[in-house]
Amino acid sequence: MTNQTLVYEMQIDDDVQFAGPVSAHLGFSCNEIDSQIVARLSRVASDGTCHQLSMGTISAARRRRDPTRSTACEIAIDTDKPEPLEPGMPVSLAFSLTPGPTRLKRGERLRLEVASRIDVLGRTFADGHAHFDLPAPPYFSRNTLHCSAESYVELWRIEG
Repeated sequence: MTNQTLVYEMQIDDDVQFAGPVSAHLGFSCNEIDSQIVARLSRVASDGTCHQLSMGTISAARRRRDPTRSTACEIAIDTDKPEPLEPGMPVSLAFSLTPGPTRLKRGERLRLEVASRIDVLGRTFADGHAHFDLPAPPYFSRNTLHCSAESYVELWRIEG
């Protein structure tokens, strides 16, 4: 079975700078009671070279936000009280990705990749990034991302 990865790209029309928190907000459903979701944001240079900018992950059954610990820079998740998914029923996921500054130039692309295992999207130390294997549910599942107003990536644009 081939590992599935969804890829979305946005063309950059004018030079832009981003810095600060990065978060993913996804409408999601699954045919199982849980699944792992991994998101990676990258800059694709004009020559096609891909540079990882940010990465984050969440367990869909541990999706409840903890507003008492959340800040403007991080969405805190209450992992102590799992809420199993109802197969086929959409839920809203919101999670933080690693923050980092970047400048994108006209003609470059911003790429969002989504998968269900961190080893599918992770980079190596040789690439200048570390990732750590995370336990994922031990079964195959059919995941669905719902494209709607609920599904977006939030970045802080810096003027200047």
